[in-house]
Amino acid sequence: MANIPPWITEMNERLTRKSHSAFILHLNIHDPVMNYTVDRVLTDSMFKSATSGMRIRLPMHMDRTRALFFNDDDDELLFRIVIGYAKNQQHENIWTNSGISTTGNGPLPRSPELTWPIIQQYVKTYSKHQLFTMPEAKRLELFQGEPPSMFPSSQNRMPLPMALFVHNAPLIAPAGDSAHLSVGDRTNVQALLNLAKEDDMNNNVILFANNLLELHSYLISPTSRFHAVRIPYPNEDARKQWMMKISFEGKKIIGAKDATHWARISSGLRLNDLRDLFSRFLPELPSDEQFVLAQEQIMQTEFGGILEPIHPRFGWDFVGGLEHIKRALNLVIDAIKEGQDNRVPMGLLFLGPAGTGKSIVAEALAYEAKINAVALNLSRVYSKWVGESERNLEQAIEAIMSLTPCLVWIDEVDQSFQRGEEGDSGVSQRLFKRILEVMSNPGNRGKVLFVGASNRPDRIDAALKRAGRFDRKFLFEVPGQEQRASIIQVMIRRYAETAKVKAGDVASLAESTKGWTGAELESLTIKACDLAGRDGGDVTGKHFKDALQFIRCATKETDFMTALAILEVDDLEFLPDSYKADFDQKVKWAEKVVAQGRK
Repeated sequence: MANIPPWITEMNERLTRKSHSAFILHLNIHDPVMNYTVDRVLTDSMFKSATSGMRIRLPMHMDRTRALFFNDDDDELLFRIVIGYAKNQQHENIWTNSGISTTGNGPLPRSPELTWPIIQQYVKTYSKHQLFTMPEAKRLELFQGEPPSMFPSSQNRMPLPMALFVHNAPLIAPAGDSAHLSVGDRTNVQALLNLAKEDDMNNNVILFANNLLELHSYLISPTSRFHAVRIPYPNEDARKQWMMKISFEGKKIIGAKDATHWARISSGLRLNDLRDLFSRFLPELPSDEQFVLAQEQIMQTEFGGILEPIHPRFGWDFVGGLEHIKRALNLVIDAIKEGQDNRVPMGLLFLGPAGTGKSIVAEALAYEAKINAVALNLSRVYSKWVGESERNLEQAIEAIMSLTPCLVWIDEVDQSFQRGEEGDSGVSQRLFKRILEVMSNPGNRGKVLFVGASNRPDRIDAALKRAGRFDRKFLFEVPGQEQRASIIQVMIRRYAETAKVKAGDVASLAESTKGWTGAELESLTIKACDLAGRDGGDVTGKHFKDALQFIRCATKETDFMTALAILEVDDLEFLPDSYKADFDQKVKWAEKVVAQGRK
């Protein structure tokens, strides 16, 4: 088959080397692969001879409700012949008369825990069965003249090693303390471990799970002999190609231009999600606003608000001031675009008072670098159910890894990351440790860029601030007069469809708003636009002056928060130019302000 996904190639290599015969496929297990289900693709790509095209495994399936089932009657008949268990008395009589030994007849067990003995019987005996050992001519003679329903068709008459696909495996071998599992679940876990450790590595077991942590810990342990294979979310090109195949009443409805646009803004969605999204609007196509809203609803359902897509709307042109930060981040952007991963920091930490542009800069960074961006809300990871918090975090991490290259925005880091206390049974400690592992994994450098923001860096755990995690720290301070003028001009371009604000008006506004943050200047601009709308005309300097009567500067403790940020910055290159000449004096000022603020 053409265009084999890398994860299938990985499985094939491990099968060829005989390093593994059992696998756990996780994350994006329900999306079609090359227009087929995952188990169908594996059957056709891995379990068929590359030369003859004949299959080399007998595919079997298991789930919680149907227990053991097969692709067709031929496969079930072959399985029954090997274990000597006929469908009914008529089958048993004919098989016995044909020289095939039987042990009885009837339906197969209807629960997984009762199915393992016959699966083990098949694994142990298929290669020794008389059908396997007798000459081909005798085998054909044996079947000659018998009703087709009594024996498999000619191409399926040779017993083969099995490929057992266990669907929704967490329902069969769920996570949890073994002592609290039912007898049936404990039986399932042990049986799967036994199959994975079979000496005959020609038999394969493939488990399907959305999240690895939903499976019993014994199965995901390094000693289990199961190898975990992550099926990633579709990349931009895969999403584009899929959307171009969507049809209504036999006609394709999405052209290349629209598909390219929607593929670019649909990170975090699976192919099935896209199909469902467009089905809401057919025969029409959604607007951009409808598309983004539907995407957010899908991801809310999938991740419960833990992971939210960010759609960057603008780049540096719409970020006023902060020139020293733009220069520093352009170095990061260049490294990302050029693939120089060793020059990309593991994480960036934006520090300073609220409203100084931290979130806007993160958004513009993703826009300029042309990478995916998501917001990680760690406060929503926690659940009252045992093990659910860890599973939530792991699912979010897996999704992030499938979106690479990806910017991960974490607001209010000082509140999001907490080691926790003894009262939560160690959940917070485990989550904190897992986040540290991901952030400091060298393999993620250049692929996942964590960007955090805080106005209280003194409350951030020291382990997060060391090199290799949030290893570059930037100071966002209350803008000076020149920066305020730049911010006002940017805000006018962003919010005013038509404006007649003179340069002198902008300069006067910048002078009148000393101590205002960027967020407050944004509020001022929005108010001016509102007043202009009521007048039915363009936005003018007068509307801004009128807006000043209503909007007030409300951000508090800006000096204290700025001082805290100054004390955290450990690379002078990333400071404003005005700081570099007398940085020692700035530090002394900051130490004094912080000492007074803590009294």
